Amino acid sequence: MVLYLSLCFYTMVNKIFLFVLLFLFISCNRSKEKQLNKVNQLLSTCDSLENIYKLEKNDSIPYFIQGVMDVELKIKKNFTSDTVSLDFAKKINRFKMIRKKLKPILKQNMKFSTAFYELKQSILTLKKDIENNAGDKNRYEEYLLFEEKKVNSIKLVLLDNLKIQKEQIKNYHELHNELYGISMNITK
Repeated sequence: MVLYLSLCFYTMVNKIFLFVLLFLFISCNRSKEKQLNKVNQLLSTCDSLENIYKLEKNDSIPYFIQGVMDVELKIKKNFTSDTVSLDFAKKINRFKMIRKKLKPILKQNMKFSTAFYELKQSILTLKKDIENNAGDKNRYEEYLLFEEKKVNSIKLVLLDNLKIQKEQIKNYHELHNELYGISMNITK
């Protein structure tokens, strides 16, 4: 009887142990699957942002900056009047702001290609680690959160730059012909 009870106990312990192992295996696979889904989502977002950048970036920004500088210089050198109308002063200030706002965007645009490449490489490395169960598995969630913050940071900077770029190019088209005409008239 004792032997039978100990055999039943042993069988029950084995079943419980197998159940716990099966539960851990299933939960680990679900966790791994969720993490891989998150990685794929980050890669997709990064690709989308890169495509937006490529479609929306304006390679003519140096042209706009130079156009503003040329008109500014002509007006500064040749304008001799002591008084300026308020409307003209506002236009000149808006025109100067185009250069001041586009220069940082030009510099930032040069960094975006590298930033997207490095970000994707970092996310792909994390994906390989998760797939191969390499590295510190307990920190995968932390790493995913860190990569998500980097993606969101690039997204905010990119969208802000594109907004400023559109506004300033619109301002350029609104003001350039008029101010260029004035600068040419005062140099004669």
